[in-house]
Amino acid sequence: MPDKTSMPAANRREFMRVVPDRHAPVRVHINGDGFIEVTNAVDISEGGIRISVKHRFAGCHVDLPASIIIYLPAPVARHFSARGRIRHVLGDSFGVQFIGMNPADRALVRDYVDRLSGKEAPAGGLFAPLRKLFGVAS
Repeated sequence: MPDKTSMPAANRREFMRVVPDRHAPVRVHINGDGFIEVTNAVDISEGGIRISVKHRFAGCHVDLPASIIIYLPAPVARHFSARGRIRHVLGDSFGVQFIGMNPADRALVRDYVDRLSGKEAPAGGLFAPLRKLFGVAS
């Protein structure tokens, strides 16, 4: 198995990331020690979120904790709060890893990611095609 440090970043990720539709953005309220911002997500996964701001935060450094409120657009149309830790800062963009996210909020993000990535379960659930094939009622 190849060493993870030699693999491209996309292959090292534990969770699939999606880029929100620009017409239905994921809104993010984030604050930490010395900064507060309301912006849109650049991408999101079950493991974290990346945001970009036009100005650079002087107080935004790797490993600092942050509090986040995330608004997922329709059809999920829900919001939740989470704790996170800044994992990388590059220019005007930074990534925040979710820490201790509760299972219900993680499920909301998973649902959103699945819908955007096309992995959404068919109507009637995952086994609906099999029930239809064998003539079994739901």
